[in-house]
Amino acid sequence: MRFVLALLLLATTVSATTFFDPPNPTSATPVVAHVMLPPAYCTPRHGDFLRNGSNISVAVRLDSPCVLGQLAPNDFPVSLGTLPPGVYNVVADGVVTGSPDRIPAIDRGTLVVRDAAPSFDVVPNVVPASGGAIRLRGSGIVACPVPLPLICNPLPVKIDGQPVAATLVSSNEVAVTVPPHAAGPVDVAVDTLTATAALDYFELDKTPEPAFFEPVIFPALVTGPGAFGSQWTTDVALHNGNGDALPVASSFFGSLSLFGSLPAASDFVITQADAPAGMLLYAARQGAPGFFVDVLARDLSRQSEALGTEIPVAREKDLYDRKLHILLVPTDSKYRVALRLFRTDGAPAVAIAVFSRSGAFIDFDQVPLSPASPATPMFMSATIPDLVQRFPRIAGQGPLRIEIGAPSSRSTWALVSVTNNETQHVTVIAPH
Repeated sequence: MRFVLALLLLATTVSATTFFDPPNPTSATPVVAHVMLPPAYCTPRHGDFLRNGSNISVAVRLDSPCVLGQLAPNDFPVSLGTLPPGVYNVVADGVVTGSPDRIPAIDRGTLVVRDAAPSFDVVPNVVPASGGAIRLRGSGIVACPVPLPLICNPLPVKIDGQPVAATLVSSNEVAVTVPPHAAGPVDVAVDTLTATAALDYFELDKTPEPAFFEPVIFPALVTGPGAFGSQWTTDVALHNGNGDALPVASSFFGSLSLFGSLPAASDFVITQADAPAGMLLYAARQGAPGFFVDVLARDLSRQSEALGTEIPVAREKDLYDRKLHILLVPTDSKYRVALRLFRTDGAPAVAIAVFSRSGAFIDFDQVPLSPASPATPMFMSATIPDLVQRFPRIAGQGPLRIEIGAPSSRSTWALVSVTNNETQHVTVIAPH
């Protein structure tokens, strides 16, 4: 019973959210729920689930006893198979081997499943909670044999069951004015046709729904004085190559947050950007393939010597759901070697192990993470500014291999920055 009470306490103190793979499933996509267990060395044997309407209950069977002491929650995948379109409330309970007790609600999450073959498309399929304008496109939307907007009237349109103003654009397209609504996905109906969870309302300064938004990590935006008289500045450039506006959610980009989107075929540049702990932008998935970014950092005290250094930006495809490795990390005293760690799933720590060039183990640690910004509480980061100081045993043993993370949802990323103490030239080493 003492063991169960300990886990109950952990379950109430750990902030965890069930993540899903893929994060944007359709009714034709098998779904895996990544349940984040309390940080204990429990061995989960298997997981069962039961669906009752829009509620999914997951039972994770744990071994007993457990050895406590781990910082990061354990990720345990549970296959949910394919599901009908809808919004599901997923709650995971722990079932301890040899005990009649259950650990209630150790993890929970919201799963959005969209129709694999909707009757019509919603463009854009995300709008701010304050409302906006969208288009509904698809055959059968209007009862009109030819595109004659002055003669034909569009069929009635409803957003979350409420009638809304709609204007016929062509025989297959309707312009809709979307009213304000609480954040979250809603159904869109055109006459007898309904697209389930087809439109998502989002709040500009809060973490949006993963089914509709792709995370984009900007690992280090630094403007200000540095070591050895350096003076750093960072520029960020964004380009929307889509023919439609691209909705984004980010509290960092001031004027972007005001409007909630990048206009079609437009550029946006921020000079002297400053977010040393990193910054997370969410781009609407619908237009993400046409979204381009770049970051350039340079030392103004030596700007005549080099243009600067491109800082890699991590898109969702770059994030890892397993251990990642960074290679050829130096330990020479003429360099400042910093390690930057990131997670997008809210986990409060990440494990790192250091190996020599020959593969011999040198050191291990669990690095605590903290929110990079109050507006993005699930975006966790940490910086080890001096790798040799943190791990004295690695001195003189480079180049090294650094192993980071563990099996998890697709959420982890890291990079190493190597700065020459004399020239201030920065080399970035990222996982590939």
